[in-house]
Amino acid sequence: MKISIDARGVNLYKGSGIGTYIENLLRELLNIDKKNTYSIFWAGENYNEFKKNNSKIIFTSKRHGGFYENYYYPSFIKNNNIDLHHIPQNGIGLNSLYTSPVVVTIHDLIPYIFATWKNEKLPPKLHFSSPRDSENDRKHSDFINAQDFVNFLENIKHFNTDIDIMLEAKGKDEALFRLVRQLKFYKDFKVKGTTIIL
Repeated sequence: MKISIDARGVNLYKGSGIGTYIENLLRELLNIDKKNTYSIFWAGENYNEFKKNNSKIIFTSKRHGGFYENYYYPSFIKNNNIDLHHIPQNGIGLNSLYTSPVVVTIHDLIPYIFATWKNEKLPPKLHFSSPRDSENDRKHSDFINAQDFVNFLENIKHFNTDIDIMLEAKGKDEALFRLVRQLKFYKDFKVKGTTIIL
């Protein structure tokens, strides 16, 4: 089977949950699976670990993501007869031009989830947390990682839907107040009390 993976997030989201997920996924797949071949879309350095007999690194740009997602990847998938494409980044969405089955993250299902709330009086509620000590730790941190939260907001703002976000942090109210103070340094957001306007 020919598999392609959009692995740009290893470097673009280094140290975050999604960056760590992609890095570990690639490492383990390439170590245990000698039967399938992998085309790995990459941005940045540190790719030598993933160069194997059954893998090919395809360099892409950190910039111009929309071009790759909307034009280059669909063309590559079609021209190389890719059997399965994995998009582990948050919120990139399902492109109708892909000719192979696609594995996405739960974030790409958000538009379908939001659609089920159309006739509800209250907005959808999403939960957000940061890991406590390391990328493999499933316990909630005392505070929220502001950059991860900003990435999350960037991914959902194009849905143009009011949402309630429940923060899951051991620091409780102080975690919220600290996050709000940090968000005031980002120019793309207006913070009014504990309301964030995109």
